[in-house]
Amino acid sequence: MEGQTRNESIGDIIESTKELFKAKGWGRTPQKINEIGCSWFAMTIASDIGAEATLQESSEVDSDAILPPHMWVIYKNKCYDAETPEGVEDYSLVIG
Repeated sequence: MEGQTRNESIGDIIESTKELFKAKGWGRTPQKINEIGCSWFAMTIASDIGAEATLQESSEVDSDAILPPHMWVIYKNKCYDAETPEGVEDYSLVIG
């Protein structure tokens, strides 16, 4: 039950950060945030989640440079970005 509560608060962090970005004109939709500001978004939510959250870049998992550039947060074996506030286990689901 504790993990479920933490996941809900991560979702809340992501939703409030999306609203901040929207208010500042840094992306009106989750897709636009990921397109133009995924690094800043990921760093913001990682900071709010805490020390256990780590940042991951697509270049770190794609030695062939096939994937589009993207950054997301990993927390307790789930990947989070503006489009996945509930988190996903497979990083390929957060990449463009």
